[in-house]
Amino acid sequence: MRLAGIASLILLTGCPLVRVSASFEEVRITRSDIHVDGVTETSISRSFAIDDLSEIHELLDFDADLQFVRAELRPTSGVTDLTFIDTASIGFDGTQVYSCDGDCPNLSAIQSSAVDYLAADSIDVSLDVSGQLPTNAWTLDVDVYVKGHVAYEVNP
Repeated sequence: MRLAGIASLILLTGCPLVRVSASFEEVRITRSDIHVDGVTETSISRSFAIDDLSEIHELLDFDADLQFVRAELRPTSGVTDLTFIDTASIGFDGTQVYSCDGDCPNLSAIQSSAVDYLAADSIDVSLDVSGQLPTNAWTLDVDVYVKGHVAYEVNP
């Protein structure tokens, strides 16, 4: 009888039976081994796709608020560092999301909400860099970081 009374109170108050929420500071999405030919110009543009977003899609099944935080460029071959880059920007589907001017290869987010981009099956990414670029070929990885909050609620 007592259990039935508690259950009816829960039903009458409109409160959820269970609410689970979690916040996370950074989730990294990486595109590896982007090849750049040696150039004599001072700027280059590269385009590529990020196709495997299935793990991020699982977060979007919940009440999710995901925000772009930062991006990082990392050399993987041909050069030992990226200090030659003066400016860089990363765009998703034609919208600039990250940029740096002087403190490259760490890029700051200039677009906050990530949900619409990450809900897609694929993201078309553009990378633009300028500086005293190497004349030899090199490769780099692009890491994109998002933070957020997800919640799930079970109602009676």
